[in-house]
Amino acid sequence: MEFDNNSQGVYAESVFITECVKRRLNIYQPILDNHGVDFIVGESDTFHKIQVKSTLRSDKRYKNSPASFKMTIGRGANSRLYDEGDFDFCCVYIIKYDVWYIIPFDEIRVRTIRVNLVGDNCKYRSYQNAWHLLTKN
Repeated sequence: MEFDNNSQGVYAESVFITECVKRRLNIYQPILDNHGVDFIVGESDTFHKIQVKSTLRSDKRYKNSPASFKMTIGRGANSRLYDEGDFDFCCVYIIKYDVWYIIPFDEIRVRTIRVNLVGDNCKYRSYQNAWHLLTKN
C-alpha cells in the first residue's frame, strides 16, 4: 500500500474515525485545521483535542527491526513544534500493522518520536492502543 502525503493523512483520519465509532466515542471534526486539531473526541463533558499522525515506512536507523517506526510530530512544511495546548493527544497510526499509539501531549517533548512494536524498550509502549485514555475516567 502506498500513498502520497495527503492521501495517507486522509486514510489515517478515516481509520481514526472508524475506531472512535467502534468505541462509541463522540467525535467532531473542525472545519479548519489551523490550530493543530484534527478532531475533538470524548464523552459527555470530557472532550480531548486530537492530532492524528501516521506512517507506513519502517525506521531506516534500525534495519534489523522492521517493526520500528519514526514519526515527525510537527506542523507545516518546516515541521515546527506544536505549542502547549494545541492538542491533548497525538494519535499515531502505524498503517502497516494497524496499530495506534494514543500519546498525551505532555509525553511528546521532541520533534521526532520512535516506536517499536516488539520488545520492551519502546518509551511509548504503555500508549499502544490506549483508547481508554480518550474515555471518561
